[in-house]
Amino acid sequence: MRILRRWAKARVTPTCCCAQRSSSRITRADLREADIGYEVHPDHWGRGYASEAARAMLDFAFRDLQMHRVWAECNAANTGSSNVLRKLGMRREAHFEQSTYARGQWWDEERYAILDHEWQALQVQQAE
Repeated sequence: MRILRRWAKARVTPTCCCAQRSSSRITRADLREADIGYEVHPDHWGRGYASEAARAMLDFAFRDLQMHRVWAECNAANTGSSNVLRKLGMRREAHFEQSTYARGQWWDEERYAILDHEWQALQVQQAE
């Protein structure tokens, strides 16, 4: 609960999405895949909130939800966000040219991902 109050104070918005199981067709939940994201108010950038939120979401996705793969996308110009994802052990899988239109211009996006066994290996390595 303390961490949620801290995030609220810093205006951190974490998100974790996985599709709900449908009655007859395979969805991403059946494939055990999720995507995560976060937004941090610019006044609070560089204080570790995005790393803390992303780490908590990855841990929840793999430990509690039993996800096989988790991915995240970020604006390619946002080096801070790319660094957060790499620091957590995620690898860059794709670079999408001018794939998102926002604030009056087209932006490139990058996609990062990590698999459950990679996350678990990192947790063991960090515990040593």
